[in-house]
This record gives sequence, C-alpha cells and structure tokens, in this order.
Amino acid sequence: EDLNDHLNKAFGIDGRVVWMPKIGEDVQLHLGGSAHMRNLNDDEGEVQYRARAGAHTTNFRLVDTGKLAARGERSFGLAASVQKGPFHATAEGYWQKVRRIDGPNPTFFGGYAELGMVLTKGDKRSYKAGAYDRLSPSNPINESGMGAIEVNVRYDHLDLNDKDIVGGTQKAAWLSLVWAPIDYVRLTANY
Repeated sequence: EDLNDHLNKAFGIDGRVVWMPKIGEDVQLHLGGSAHMRNLNDDEGEVQYRARAGAHTTNFRLVDTGKLAARGERSFGLAASVQKGPFHATAEGYWQKVRRIDGPNPTFFGGYAELGMVLTKGDKRSYKAGAYDRLSPSNPINESGMGAIEVNVRYDHLDLNDKDIVGGTQKAAWLSLVWAPIDYVRLTANY
C-alpha cells in the first residue's frame, strides 16, 4: 500500500561503514561513518527537526526548528570508540544539511562524548558486529552474585541554529550509574 501512495514521492538512501580492529587481546577500536540522502520530490515538502531533553521522559522539546519548506536533506556522521577491558571512551558527531525551497541551506550539528568504566570484576561492555551490545553480568544475582555495575560521564550537544533558522541549542552533562542485576535487565540512575 505504501508503494502506491502517490502523496508521498520521497526517496532516500542511507549507508554506514565500520572499521573495528582488535588491538592485542584487550583493546577494541571502532571507527565509523554514515551518510544519508533524502529527496522529498514535492514542491510543498517540509522537514522539521526537534528533540526531547535528556532521557526523553517528557514530550516537552527545548529545541525545534519548526516546519521548513524543503526539497530534501543530506547528512553524514562520524563515530570513534575504544574499549580496553572495563573502560570505554566514545564520541559521535552528526551534520544535517537541509536543501530548502525558499532560503539558504542550513547545516545543523549534534554530538556527544562519553567515558565509562565497569566497576565489577570480570565485567565489560560486549561488542559484536560493529556495535556495542548490552552490559551482561558475569556474576548475576540469580547465581548469588551482585550483577554488573557501570559508571559513565557524558556530554551531549545539539545546535539547531544556522543561517536564518533559530531552532535553539541544547547541552547536557550527565553522570550515570548502571546496574545490570541479570542478563537483559538494566537499571539506570542519571544526574
């Protein structure tokens, strides 16, 4: 049915590449890039960029471009991460360019950087197929263990201001404590 929807003539192409060499026995490196292209193919096409604050526990949005008349969008992202035993560091950035109908083409930016450490002996974040997986405890509470405990610090930045668009900026510094008592269960406290 969607293919026969003549009101939506948009098409897009997305791609992602990852290089994930393992260095020695204990160091996992992750370098990645992504690209996105979407043409709206509509003389009255619109895009809108907005974000909820922090952990997305509210529908209130601090940043919002409003609806922009557009022909399409182009974007690319870069990511880098390293994990050595229980320690990890990661950073990611994303640039979104709007191909507007009636004004200059703005480019918006968002990104984050994070440092973290798993505190329980023998535990670390799992990594497979080019992506980080869940924190899986080696001594879960259902086997008389305490589960896995991780602490993270993170900084997020989102800027929806460029050219004549004032969508706002959003910045956040995070401190989080994660407890995984058993596999597939995680409790997180963020400040």
